[in-house]
Parts: sequence; structure tokens; C-alpha cells
Amino acid sequence: MKNSNSAFKGSGRVVNKSIAAPRALRLIGLPFFLIGTIIALVGLNMFYTWYKSENWPKAQAKVVSAEIATHRGSKGGSTYSLKGSFTYDYEGRSYTGQQFEIESGSSSAYDEKRAMLDTLQAAIAEDKPLEAFVNPEDPSEAFIFRHVSMGMMLFVGIGGLFSIIGLVILTGVFPLGNVASIDDTMLKKQPKEPWLADSRWQGFNLKTNHWKKLCSQWGIAIGMSVFISFFVYLVFTDKSAPFFAKAIIGLFSVISVGLLVQSVYMTLQYFKFRESALLLSQMPLCGGCEFMAVLAVEERFTIGQEFCFELVCERRLVTGSGKNSHTTTDVLHKSSYQASAGSECFRNRRIYIPVRMQIPADFMPNTDVTANPSITWKLLASASVPGVDFAAEFSLPVYEAEPELVKYRS
Repeated sequence: MKNSNSAFKGSGRVVNKSIAAPRALRLIGLPFFLIGTIIALVGLNMFYTWYKSENWPKAQAKVVSAEIATHRGSKGGSTYSLKGSFTYDYEGRSYTGQQFEIESGSSSAYDEKRAMLDTLQAAIAEDKPLEAFVNPEDPSEAFIFRHVSMGMMLFVGIGGLFSIIGLVILTGVFPLGNVASIDDTMLKKQPKEPWLADSRWQGFNLKTNHWKKLCSQWGIAIGMSVFISFFVYLVFTDKSAPFFAKAIIGLFSVISVGLLVQSVYMTLQYFKFRESALLLSQMPLCGGCEFMAVLAVEERFTIGQEFCFELVCERRLVTGSGKNSHTTTDVLHKSSYQASAGSECFRNRRIYIPVRMQIPADFMPNTDVTANPSITWKLLASASVPGVDFAAEFSLPVYEAEPELVKYRS
């Protein structure tokens, strides 16, 4: 099953255009970050108004008119806002207000708007004044309903999410689909040896980067926890906050706690086993050949410990685009191997586990990781021990290569 879709083929430099995708994708992060930040700041400003208005003076307000305005979206959806006016007196002057609540825009929360409209229309029918919160620094600013609305939460939530996604893409803190950097100069010099230009495979020794994953995990967990804790305080100290708001915040709180627990587990795993290495017998690995390798890890095991290895080839295909995009991952090959740690495996405070596996003759070699479809080979190593289990993953350099280009460890 030779791969005619390889990212590198022929004697000339024919490179899959998707190699440049990571750099282009980072530019996409800029509008995500800017738009998300603006939306989030608008929402945070409404929350700030909600917070400081607790101590604003109150004035008797007479509702003049009130109705729900419906706004049709371009895709058929509808949002709603309160329209109308009310009058009030503050420090001897008369004012007219047109904003009944802190949220100035429209939202899809029709029931929320309907409940407020019922209160306003009842006040009109009974000629009954309502209390309005008046900004003492700018008396022309006032509103009748002081509560946390769905629109306020969506502004901050969606804006914050877009901003974080944009920042992640811009900075490249989290690799986009296991993106590897390609040395164009090396690829130009050695077009038949693409593995030499891939940053994942520099020499025969492959190393894990658990500390990078750990930092990313903690960054996400702490950021989300701080973000959610702000809303937990606001929602659960506001008696008028609707149940759906508390339910949403509660759900995200559970997710946040789960991320923190996972971060703690990964931290314990890292400090117990540190970084691991896979020492290959050759570079690259070719179809139809048996390759040998040695897993090197911190000595945290006893003689007779069982290690499990899985050789996996995955094909990842993305179809459609935008909201209609769909990702399918198929396992093209999977084989396993088990090894026990003998006394000879323990040296210099590390344990060395030999691995011997077969790359099938009918195989598909690696493509550029951003290609569509993309082919990826990896070796998964695991061991069950008391407490935190051991786990490691290595990307393997599986390519079509002429025999004279294959290098062997001396």
C-alpha cells in the first residue's frame, strides 16, 4: 500500500503546500484574539457596572412605555431586547431613561425579557413606580433591573473563549495537530531524505516532551479556574441570578476541577518518571523491515515489570469546512509487543527495555503532519505500577527510502 500522496516525493523538491499551514494558521489567530478581546471587554464592562451599581442611589421611576423588540438574524434566528422609556427625578432634576437593564444589546433569552416586560407592563397598568438605580457620577445613566443576564455571560464567555483560542494560535503554545517544523534548507539539499528536515527526528534518539504538555495543561486549568471563579462569585452572591446561569457556571466549575485533577496527575507522573527516550536502531524505519529500539526511562520499576508497546499507524482525514467540517481518524495498522525488565536492564539509575517490532511491507509512510489526509506512525509505551502509571508516546520516522540512504546506529 505505497503512498502516492506523500508530502515529499521524487528527486526534486515537491513539498505538500500544507507544510506552510502552521505559519498561515497563526495569522488566523489575530482576528480571533482581537474580536474575542473586544467582546469580552464589553461583557466585563457590564459586569463592572453590575458590581458598582450595588451602592448607587435609588430613585422612583415611572414607566412610560415598554415592549420587546425582535431582531431577525441573517440565518433565521431571532434575538430580543427591551425597548421603551421611564422617567425619574434625581437631586431636583428630571431625567428620561431608555435602558431598563444593564445589558444594552439583544440576546436569545426571550423568557428573561418576557419576565421583565410583565413587571414593566404591570407597573404601567397600576400606575405604580419602580425603583431605578441611578449613577451618581452621571445621573442620566439609570436602569431598573440590576441582575446578571444571559447576554452578559455570553459576552464574556464567548469573547473570552475566542480570545484564548486566538492567543493560543498566535503564540503557538499548543501545537496545531502535532505540527513539526521543517528545515527548508535541509529539505532542499536532501530531497530524498525528508526525515532529516523534520524537527521531530534529529538523530537516533527520540525524546518525550512531557514538560511542555504539563505547562500547557496547567496553563489551561489555572486560566479556566480563575475565569470561572469570577463568575461563581458573581452568580452565587446574586440572589436574582437565574437558575440556568447557576447551572451553566456549575457545569464549567466541574470541568475546571476535572482539568485541575488531571494536571495534578500529570505532574505526579512527570516527577515520578521524568522524560523518557526511545533509542532507534536505524533512521528511518522502512516498510517490511523489523526494527529494534530501546526504551530508556527513570528507574522506578522492579525486576520482572511488564511493559506494553503498541505500534500504531493512523490516517486522519478532514472533510468539509467551517461548521460542516468533520474529522475522521482511521487506524491503518496496530500491533503490540510486551517485554519484561530483567536484571540486565537496570543501569546508571535508568531502566532500558528492548523493543523489537515489524513495519508491515504493505504500509503507508508518514506525510507532513498538516497534510489532508495525514499519515502518522507512533509507538505507545505503558506500564502499570502502584500509584501513577507510566505512559509515553513517540512519533516514528516511517518512510520509503532507498537502502543506501538508511543509516544504522554504530
